[in-house]
Amino acid sequence: MVLFLNDRQAPSVEAQPSVGLTSWRILELPWTEKRILMLSAEGVMRVTTAIVQLDLIARTATTSSGRIYEFQTPPETTPLIRAALVFNASRVGLIDGIDVSEDIWRYFVSYSQ
Repeated sequence: MVLFLNDRQAPSVEAQPSVGLTSWRILELPWTEKRILMLSAEGVMRVTTAIVQLDLIARTATTSSGRIYEFQTPPETTPLIRAALVFNASRVGLIDGIDVSEDIWRYFVSYSQ
């Protein structure tokens, strides 16, 4: 069982200007906005603000908040974690998204070669 307790805001961008991602997926929403779904090393699930820039060479995304996310590993593949990430996104109203994580990762890999 996965419990979603203690909803809270992410730290300010000033306090946390960048985040390294090891457990993540990306949803593209019907209005073409992309959001990162992530599980931090501390066990906190987060849904980011909209991605406004992808740097395919550096493997980073900047969101509308100004935070930079560094993609350190391929997208999450563990079924339970993937389901929890998607469920967490649906809790905040992001329900009709398409998972584009594998496509984004392929872009990162092809640009780094």
